[in-house]
Amino acid sequence: MGRGGGASAAVENNPKHFPPRLINLAFGRESFIITCMEIKADLEIDLRGLRCPLPVLRVKKALGEIGAGGVLRAFADDPGAAEDIPAFVKMAGHEMRGVSAADGGRYFVVVKK
Repeated sequence: MGRGGGASAAVENNPKHFPPRLINLAFGRESFIITCMEIKADLEIDLRGLRCPLPVLRVKKALGEIGAGGVLRAFADDPGAAEDIPAFVKMAGHEMRGVSAADGGRYFVVVKK
């Protein structure tokens, strides 16, 4: 990405990369309204019914199954996952691309570093 803030053509044409204006919806830095379902994922996992610490452990395992730059979308209905998954992602050095509340839980989009 250049200093002007625009994405290069290579990044714009790669579904695994997203311009910074689309990321971190949960943290208020968005310029556009998108949902986690609009981001293409390499792997999706359903964590419904799992309670702490299982959602974080399953996210960790799933990230081990995709390559660097891969995108994971996870759905969890455990209330603790709202804090636990982003904290794990940050601690592990990955990138949280978004969190969207829906269907009685939250969708988390993570990019593996």
